[in-house]
Amino acid sequence: MTRYSFRLRRGQGSTARWEEHALELPDFCTLLDALSRLRATSAPGLAFRAACRHGACGDCAVVVNGTGVLTCVTLVGDVAERGRVRVEPLHGMPVLRDLVVDRSRFFDSVATARPWLQSAGAPPEREHVVLPEVLERMRGADACILCGICASACPLVQPQGGFPAPASFLRTLGRVVDPRDGAYEDRLREAGGLFGIARCHSAQACSAQCPRELDPAAAIVDLKRRPAR
Repeated sequence: MTRYSFRLRRGQGSTARWEEHALELPDFCTLLDALSRLRATSAPGLAFRAACRHGACGDCAVVVNGTGVLTCVTLVGDVAERGRVRVEPLHGMPVLRDLVVDRSRFFDSVATARPWLQSAGAPPEREHVVLPEVLERMRGADACILCGICASACPLVQPQGGFPAPASFLRTLGRVVDPRDGAYEDRLREAGGLFGIARCHSAQACSAQCPRELDPAAAIVDLKRRPAR
């Protein structure tokens, strides 16, 4: 057992405050389990999200000691700094209560990328042929779980507001490389709009903090280099 000091961000808006709590936990304890224990003991009513418990839904994303993580697959001992764990909601998103944020703007940002296929004309008589290396890139884009950590980490999303979440560009690349999609030109033009890829500062924070080890920063670079057809 190890004794940890938790600093939790509670409330919202003008009532937001920091609370200090101490808790003894086994070495294998996840952050999600720790938050559950805190709610049951010294932090009654603590609000946080969780669903799948195996890193597949993204609901439990929070910021711990300055880094975005999924609480269900993160061990307390792996993120504690000298026994201290600071937990706060994702940055740049309206706080609904404690660690729960409104991710509507993030979801809307991804939706503007139109991450679904747009067929070019009538379907072929036989199936499309997709090379293995192209399929791998498409899978990389579609593996995003929409947790919002990339948007929380991006230094441009926060002050600008209009800059899309890095996840949206990752989804755009997935469709741009897809031979079945017929909106190549439109997607590149939209990605390079007023608040588009040209404004990216290449801070790499989105890729560094992605819990699925995806690389939206590289996707943005790829989109920048793609020629018009």
